[in-house]
Amino acid sequence: MKKDTLRKNILIGSTIFCLLQFPLISVSCKNQQKDDFSQNQNDNSENQNNNNSQPIPDSFHNNDSQDNTQQKPDNQNHKDPQNNNNFQPTPNKPNENNEGNKPQTNNDEEKNFIEHFDNVAPSLNHGYVIEYDQSNDFYQSLDGLSGEALRNNLFLLQKANRNSTPKYSDLWKTYEDAFVDKYYENDGTVLDFYTEIPNGKDKYSFSFNDRYQGEKVKNEGEKFNREHIIPQSWFGKKNPMRNDAHHVWPSDVIVNAIHGNLPYGTTKNGKIVSSNGSKLGASIEDGKDVFEVINEFKGDIARVYFYFVLTYQDKNLNRGNMANRVFEKINGKYKIKPNFLNTYLKWTKKDNISQFDLDRNNGIYKHQKNRNPFIDYPELIAVYFENDNNFVFKNKGIANKIIKKAN
Repeated sequence: MKKDTLRKNILIGSTIFCLLQFPLISVSCKNQQKDDFSQNQNDNSENQNNNNSQPIPDSFHNNDSQDNTQQKPDNQNHKDPQNNNNFQPTPNKPNENNEGNKPQTNNDEEKNFIEHFDNVAPSLNHGYVIEYDQSNDFYQSLDGLSGEALRNNLFLLQKANRNSTPKYSDLWKTYEDAFVDKYYENDGTVLDFYTEIPNGKDKYSFSFNDRYQGEKVKNEGEKFNREHIIPQSWFGKKNPMRNDAHHVWPSDVIVNAIHGNLPYGTTKNGKIVSSNGSKLGASIEDGKDVFEVINEFKGDIARVYFYFVLTYQDKNLNRGNMANRVFEKINGKYKIKPNFLNTYLKWTKKDNISQFDLDRNNGIYKHQKNRNPFIDYPELIAVYFENDNNFVFKNKGIANKIIKKAN
């Protein structure tokens, strides 16, 4: 037999042997998919106002038709702000010290929220009440209403004031009045809900000059940009939703990219993807990937969803598969689907209104002349989302300060 033929036979035999011995390797290689959970360059990005595309790590990709999958986080030492344990997040192994790494029962979840929740900003959870500025008549049209009349007129109030949002580029200025850290470090830096560590020192902080302007960003903590809590692809990048600071918040560029176009929800086995313990993973809501913020900001995020679906219920809010996971159209109005609504209702009850909520609401109102009514009057959450027909609205003005409840 010729040497060339012998070599070919040996090679073929070796290949067959390897395939028989290691079939899983072959299957794994064949089915390997690209990591797709990053920021869509049409979602949550700055490139609409800048010719440079969003700078994100090469391993970040995004596809609105697919579920986002886990990207390995920065392998530096971080501290979980919700339990103060040091941890080393890795791409393949969930962090054992993080509260969300193992599937939780309802009792486990309740226990974690109570034990780890530490709202440094004064909150209604901690024996405080809201003090109102009675000189403002923003809500006067609702006075004395209840039930369906209150729900309908609440939408009409929001609709009448929703077109006063400034330009997209004006958001930077709004942030200087609405997202200032006056509660945690109290140092006047940007209050970023992805990097803020409520009961410890922040690993990263941003001045208002650290905004993203098209430069290359490789690591968390370098720059902040404009994060759409409700991703732009969900509503086709239409105004006024695109420019609305009530749901477009300042955030770290890299963590913004990791959030991508996912809904916010509760992870079953989430992995840490930010310095303050924000997580990404399969959800308890529908089993698909969601982004989970830390307990300190869960209620804030829930109230953003409530505001958005109230204010823009008559707009097209279900463009793409991700939006369809959360929103559904019933009798011509968009609603939040029950599985996600239950989560958000739970979040807002456990993380009630804080001074940050009030200051954010008032800071945004200064620039775009509309408000989040679920911050001013948290009772309206039950009216609108739980069909409470007994509450009668009494106009007290706009919420101004959280004060200690009198004995």
